[in-house]
Amino acid sequence: MEEKGAVKEYYGKILTSTDDLKTTAVVQCSRKTEKLPKFVLDALGLVHVDISSRAYGCATSYPEALDGARVLDLGSGCGRDCFVLSNLVGESGEVVGLDMTDELLKLASDKIEYHTLKYGYSKPNVKFVKGYMEKLEEAGLDDNYVDVIVSNCVISLCRDKKAVLREAYRALKPGGELYFSDMYRDGVLPSDVLDDEIMWCEGLIGALTYKELHAIAEELGFSVPRIVRADLMPVLDEGIKQRLGNVRYASVSYRLFKKSNMANLSVTSEAIYNGQIKGFEDELKFDALYTFKAGKRVAIDDILAEILTTSRFSKYFEVKQAKEDPQELPNLDIDPFAYIEKSLSKSACSGSKSCCA
Repeated sequence: MEEKGAVKEYYGKILTSTDDLKTTAVVQCSRKTEKLPKFVLDALGLVHVDISSRAYGCATSYPEALDGARVLDLGSGCGRDCFVLSNLVGESGEVVGLDMTDELLKLASDKIEYHTLKYGYSKPNVKFVKGYMEKLEEAGLDDNYVDVIVSNCVISLCRDKKAVLREAYRALKPGGELYFSDMYRDGVLPSDVLDDEIMWCEGLIGALTYKELHAIAEELGFSVPRIVRADLMPVLDEGIKQRLGNVRYASVSYRLFKKSNMANLSVTSEAIYNGQIKGFEDELKFDALYTFKAGKRVAIDDILAEILTTSRFSKYFEVKQAKEDPQELPNLDIDPFAYIEKSLSKSACSGSKSCCA
């Protein structure tokens, strides 16, 4: 099987809407209600129906603090996320959507003028380019070019994940962020499904384990992947489910940062959020481990201290040496499936003294 050709054919010609997906895995989690700020929901509501009806993915990929940022969307498809991001970065920002499928690139490009007028911009701030995630330089994306890279459930469709993340690292500015949602696997795939074209095109075969992602990130120089959200992804097609055996899937959003090689900060650092990020004025959930309330001191790990000091978040945080004695900080090596199970357990026993004691 030639993966790129199969994916181009599948998403460019075979699928005409989300209803055409065979396993339903790719779209299940994207239909879940996520806690998005009103201004993001408003931006989603402004996207042309021809675009929103052909948007596939397993989550939303809209990180915070994007005003004026230069953003790259890997595997932009019909452009739904790009047009939302175009609204979020504002007229002074820039969004580049990269895809390899001619039909989807044309669909997206044909709607640039519509969204430019819809947002009241004097000129477009979004463009779409043809290219491959493993070869971003060939598409005109130079070193240290973008502030943020997003991706919505497409890296699992690429055979060489390390090449994709290596190119992302190269294209990011120091302190830049890779914020992406994708499918992750728990369990070993049966050998007889590895060449199944449908399962490959819907991400089931190419999904990484979380350990594989952590290993690639460490090798390339990214910060430890930090979970933003995670949900189980049930495979509803019974035939495919039986062929997969005990393999489970989750939709996980991670954030990784390009390290800036600054001096190590102490693990006794603390951070104070100033409450000035739009939509998150009272509280910012940075990841699964850290939630910042405006004006409150929070003890943080040394990696997060570097991120908050060198990334676009630096103007929103005061990071300094903690006055209190060192305390035990959380483990960053989080199994998303264990995280989901813990979250479900907490939800199930909420309000019950017998299981929450």
